[in-house]
Amino acid sequence: GEYTEWGSLKCFIRNSCIADGPSRSFDINDWIEFSITEVNETLPGTNLYLGDHFDGVTNFNGVGDYNGWVNGLPERSRSVTVTADYDTGLKGSFEACSLETTGTVNINVRADDYITIVNDLTVNARGVLNIDHEGSLIMFNDLGTITNDGDINVYRSTSTMEQYDYHYWSSPIDYSTNTTPVASVLTDFFASRIYAYNTSAYNDTDDDNDNIDDEQDDWVNYSSDMKSGIGYAAMTSSPGERNTIFSGKVNNGVISVNVALSNDENGDEDGDEDDWNLLGNPYPSAISADEFITQNSNINGTLYFWTHNTAISIDNPGPDAYNFSADDYAMYNYTGGTGTGEASVAGSAVPTGIIETGLGFFVDAISPGPVEFNNSMRSKSYANNNSFSASSTNEIIEKDRFWLNLTNPNGAFSQILIGFFENATLEKDRLYDGVRLKGSNYIDFYSLDNTSYEYGIQGRPAFDENESIVLGYQSNILGNLSIDLGDREGVLSETPIYITDHYLSITHDLTIAPYSFNTEVGAFNDRFEIAFNEESLSTNDIQVDSKTLQIIELQNGQVQIKVPNQFEMTSIQIMDISGKVIYNFSTQRSSQTFSLNNLSKTAYLVTVKLNNGQTITKKAVKRK
Repeated sequence: GEYTEWGSLKCFIRNSCIADGPSRSFDINDWIEFSITEVNETLPGTNLYLGDHFDGVTNFNGVGDYNGWVNGLPERSRSVTVTADYDTGLKGSFEACSLETTGTVNINVRADDYITIVNDLTVNARGVLNIDHEGSLIMFNDLGTITNDGDINVYRSTSTMEQYDYHYWSSPIDYSTNTTPVASVLTDFFASRIYAYNTSAYNDTDDDNDNIDDEQDDWVNYSSDMKSGIGYAAMTSSPGERNTIFSGKVNNGVISVNVALSNDENGDEDGDEDDWNLLGNPYPSAISADEFITQNSNINGTLYFWTHNTAISIDNPGPDAYNFSADDYAMYNYTGGTGTGEASVAGSAVPTGIIETGLGFFVDAISPGPVEFNNSMRSKSYANNNSFSASSTNEIIEKDRFWLNLTNPNGAFSQILIGFFENATLEKDRLYDGVRLKGSNYIDFYSLDNTSYEYGIQGRPAFDENESIVLGYQSNILGNLSIDLGDREGVLSETPIYITDHYLSITHDLTIAPYSFNTEVGAFNDRFEIAFNEESLSTNDIQVDSKTLQIIELQNGQVQIKVPNQFEMTSIQIMDISGKVIYNFSTQRSSQTFSLNNLSKTAYLVTVKLNNGQTITKKAVKRK
């Protein structure tokens, strides 16, 4: 066979699972590839170790010369058998070409440990394979076979849950050949409160674009067996950490799931993110979100993870008496992840691109059809825990990006992420842009671009210090809010980040301190702008409206008319409601005070022209 990477500091060892004895020709498929790092870090007793060579199968009997192994230590080029109890907590993680148990044997894969298998797994009668919470079983070959005549158990635990919290589950076990009702698996959850998501039933019929199905029939009670690759929502039966044991034949290789479009009359192309499908990791190991997103082009590239960070409450806005908050969906795409609360709050972790075993998540379909999971998405370097963490062996690459948080003193929280990439644009990019979910939130924070989308995560073209970014927010609460700078990476680590409040004509450096302000209830897409040098905050680029114009009635018939300091008024007209001009003033200021004693106490229209050519008209009532 052909191979094109000679000289790339790689090592090849004959694959004893496939070929044995002398070879008369070269076929790359007869060999197992190892990196130079693996060679440098190898232990004596493996075929990677210079001077050692072991042929055929190695067996763990607990008393062999190589840490309990006979005929050398296991690695990916060798088949292994296990005839005595094996505990990775005592003997360590290992890799094998194929693995088979013989006799009464218990294999325990402990938290943070793994067993990696290239081809086949066989658990014979009286054999038991236990994969503890945060342990991993990884397989390489999509065509590798799983034979389970014994017992395979995958243990998973949730983070701490409050009463009435839901968790999104997915099964790492193939229940298609051994039908097991979902309630028999999720025993720590109310059987009557286990739901599947029916995408085709979703229909946001009103005009509020709140991401809530107005007919309330998108969630359906579910009692059958769990389908591989599908997510399910389950309500905890009591507070605390909840535990689940998945038992049976583990999933391996290609798992295909069909995604659907919703029944909403608005298609995805109009900006509505409404073709939601609840999927889930189908393997007993973590998977890469980046790989999953890359390989499935019929879904938008942002994944939404339910964190149950906020308890259900009568105070949360929404269609029911008690509602959850849509801001409890953490988001992830190529740009990175956003969390659902301050870093010190349990359940508020920011996704890093690693999806744990048993975790369900939402995707938004672009077109109906199959979505695929496969073994290329799995790796021993991925930490298999429930805090989205990447393993210390999984390199985290810094990107040019920064996070902003919108909060209030009572715990309301909404986070956005903005990143800069060579391949991103100012249009909606599948891999880099994630639309903010609306509905049932105290506050929604988002960034804007050339489209009508409101982004919780936005990827923009490569960083330019002269650009500016418009921010928007929606608030269902009155009072004080604060915008603070979270983490920042890459070139943004050393760059000032200015925020301008156009309503108050204030420019503030967020790298020095948060910015606090008061808000009314409503949506505000013209108030805030981010820039990276003060010269970028050009008044010609700022779109103003009636909120920008302030009309303040003072004492003794005095009225002050003002706009933000970066603007200058050139003319002011005061008209009655019929449009008749009563006063026409010329000015070259941002603030002007007039004596209007002779005007009656009634409504008037004030029209102001600015030096940048824009015009603002606002209705005002004279009360004094």
